[in-house]
Amino acid sequence: PPTPNAKAAGLPGHWVVSRRDGRAFGRAPLPEEAEAEPVAGEGDGEGDAIAAEPAPAVKDPASTLRDLLYGSVLEEEGVVEYEIDPVSVSSFMDPHTGQHVTTSGDAVILVDDADASCSICVLSDGTRITSRSVPSMQVTIEHGTLATIACQIDDSGSSPVAE
Repeated sequence: PPTPNAKAAGLPGHWVVSRRDGRAFGRAPLPEEAEAEPVAGEGDGEGDAIAAEPAPAVKDPASTLRDLLYGSVLEEEGVVEYEIDPVSVSSFMDPHTGQHVTTSGDAVILVDDADASCSICVLSDGTRITSRSVPSMQVTIEHGTLATIACQIDDSGSSPVAE
């Protein structure tokens, strides 16, 4: 099994989800179902039916991964989620603007407006994610010289519009 440090650093093909309270979880896609193929017996080659030996029982790959990481399977999201060591967080409210600011040990900064209409998240690599909820939800993702992605989500249930 992987060590707690390896889990916190991020295992290959997995991603880390940190929550505002510092709790952190690793996630990995569910492995594909392994199908056991029968082993063909020897026939006389003249069109006789080939007898198949029963294949050994194959353990479900999702439960194997879940057991290895001491996690749980989130079927609706198609992932295995496992808890990793929490990240330290520090929060304060700016008395002048009323903004709520949270910084974390993994170099993430969250800034929420006093009226909760705007939230900004700056990741350790400089990626900036802004979400505004007036009058509909608009999410913008920016990073250096890369293309900016903006998505407007309407409450009417229609598909999001990306720019």
